[in-house]
Amino acid sequence: MYAYMRMYAHTHHTHTHTHTHHTQVQRQRDPLQLRQQLWSDMAAAGKAGNLSSAASLRVSIAELERFLPQYQLGGEWEGVYASHGKEIVSIRYEGPMWSR
Repeated sequence: MYAYMRMYAHTHHTHTHTHTHHTQVQRQRDPLQLRQQLWSDMAAAGKAGNLSSAASLRVSIAELERFLPQYQLGGEWEGVYASHGKEIVSIRYEGPMWSR
């Protein structure tokens, strides 16, 4: 019984470690996680007065955002509504967060 419990504990620990490692790898591949990390690093660099590093990180963020669908909504969008027909909505990004 003791040998089984020891083996189970080792197997469970290995499985948990593998799962944790897998989760970390997936987070590193997730562009939203990377954007969040870059944004934090940029803010820290700015607060520390390292403006060249902050600017470089901002460029990296802008490049990354080109591949994220939620940052690709600019333009004109058209929809048809039964109650009042066609509507056109124009979306554009403004401000330092959206400058490219």
